[in-house]
Amino acid sequence: MNKFFQHLALLAFTAAVAAFPAYAQDDAGTPENAAEKAKPEKKEVPSVEITFDSKNTWKTNYPRALYERKDRRYVVQDKQLATIRESKAGGYYVYLSETRNGVSYETSRKLNDARKIKWPDNDPLLIEAQAQIARGNASGALGIAERFLSFFAPLKSIDGSPWLRAAVIKLDALDLQENDAVLDSFIREVEAAPNFSQIEGLDKKIKLARLYQAARRGENERVLTTCEEMMKGLTDVEMLARLHIVKGDALYNLARYEEALKVYLRIPVFYGNQAAFMPKAKLAIARCLLGMDRPGLESMNLKKRSEEYLTEVISEYPMAPEAKKAFEELPKHKRDEIAAAGTLEEKAAARGAVTAKIDAENAEERNEDADDAAEDAEDEAISEAEATDDADHE
Repeated sequence: MNKFFQHLALLAFTAAVAAFPAYAQDDAGTPENAAEKAKPEKKEVPSVEITFDSKNTWKTNYPRALYERKDRRYVVQDKQLATIRESKAGGYYVYLSETRNGVSYETSRKLNDARKIKWPDNDPLLIEAQAQIARGNASGALGIAERFLSFFAPLKSIDGSPWLRAAVIKLDALDLQENDAVLDSFIREVEAAPNFSQIEGLDKKIKLARLYQAARRGENERVLTTCEEMMKGLTDVEMLARLHIVKGDALYNLARYEEALKVYLRIPVFYGNQAAFMPKAKLAIARCLLGMDRPGLESMNLKKRSEEYLTEVISEYPMAPEAKKAFEELPKHKRDEIAAAGTLEEKAAARGAVTAKIDAENAEERNEDADDAAEDAEDEAISEAEATDDADHE
């Protein structure tokens, strides 16, 4: 029987358990999921289309404010595209260089005049920021999100702007840090921004962030009510998965383990494609099963089922923060078996080796950048000297 049907069977099985009186001790759930970071491959910097009017759509590579030259994982393939630069007078402009009859021209438009932005869904930097969230690295995700938020601040309400995606990443990062003071400040900043209501989906993301804050304050009944309200008519599967997790956490904290179990089981059964929430859901399922275990239910093997889910978290998501929690919650003899196999340790060592390799590559690139900068400075000095000689000659 595959895992999908196992989850379904367990979902049906909870109805039988609900007939028994419940008692147990409570616990808590936690973070997002993580995936082991593979060796980075060089990726082409995506081209971005910026439409000013019906006759003017320009393509550009990453603007300098977003694409850091030192990060050589991203390769600019087309040198002839427009560029986005900040002018000395202030503000960002799109510059397009053309050659006609052997003469070079540069045309510019204010970035604020843009009417539509076509930004790729597979933007490598934003994907990397989301991966940082999954790995529990809030500061790394914030570093990327802040660059997008700063650059696209005047364009946040323009169709296609990635400002919303960056804002959601920042909301997630601040929530991961449980930094409610800064989160409150950012939410107020977002809500006070011009055309806030025009940014589709942002109001729901902010409401979700407020919900997480209420959950951290232990306002479980309020969380349950808000979850039910937000779920009505909602079709966004990621948002639904998030709401099921926070709803399950509230029920668990109220020691309503059977109800919480049914909510958590909906993640693998109905939202299995939302992989980011699977480790947390399965860890929570294990905790609920253990919470439901009591005299009279020995034949249901709830403790054994709980251990199976804990082991599944460790084997399927070894790099997720939940894997360590699951390991700690297993009985000692089970921990000894896993430790003997070296599962977690080997994965951690592998991740450490990859991180060390990346750090070494970055250090090498910084040295190369320093050499390039020195060469650029030398070339500039030579050009200035030649210009001076020409002026003197004239």
